[in-house]
Amino acid sequence: MRSGRFCWHELLTTDPAKSLTFLEALLGVKGKGSQHAPDEYTELYAGESPFGGLMATPDPAIPSCWLGYILVKDLARDTERARELGAEVPMANQEIPRVGRFSMLRDPQGAVFYLFQSQDEMPEGQVAPGTVCWSELHSPNLEGSTAFYTQLLGWKHKALPLAGFHYTMFEQEGKDVAGMMAAQGGTPPFWLHYFLVQNTDLTCEKALELGARVMAPPSDVPNMGRMAVLADPTGAVFALWAPVTAGVSQ
Repeated sequence: MRSGRFCWHELLTTDPAKSLTFLEALLGVKGKGSQHAPDEYTELYAGESPFGGLMATPDPAIPSCWLGYILVKDLARDTERARELGAEVPMANQEIPRVGRFSMLRDPQGAVFYLFQSQDEMPEGQVAPGTVCWSELHSPNLEGSTAFYTQLLGWKHKALPLAGFHYTMFEQEGKDVAGMMAAQGGTPPFWLHYFLVQNTDLTCEKALELGARVMAPPSDVPNMGRMAVLADPTGAVFALWAPVTAGVSQ
């Protein structure tokens, strides 16, 4: 996998058992204790390969949330560069034995994410139903966020013409890697992660039955797909995405 791309997604949750039950029932993923810390960390599988994990929040006062890891080649260098660009670094150069190292960052606007340097070459992730297919930054300062991520990661950016609001597409080597839009209604800055589903409306209905709350009801993104934003039973916010299929979004 090329550096500068999201390579892992992790749920910090106030109730790991409840979160895992919800994800397995809603998305059909399976949880398996990590071989490195089976009692503390659960890896999430869609098929044979893990795409993310979940663990208890380190402090009960921290609300449940999804966080993304961005792959880099030189963690120490890029962590220091993030500091120079105005980021806070709550955790720096932490080791995961036989896996790699990571830093937790809070960008200059306040959105939290990880940088990750893998010990071994990471394969290109395969997007499958139930996995994260897109990551989107909600920021109160689009110009500031654009400057930070392009300077830190070498991303390029372009405006995506969508009716009614400004959307920024970040790309690397010609490939779209993330998006950005203005934070709405005073919402704190955060990265929103989208899970690929076959039918947004049916999945949203099922999520409600499983105890989720709808933050934004299903809606179309013209000629692209259909989305919804939910909060799981522990409060972690995430999105659903069903791309246009045969000219029809679901």
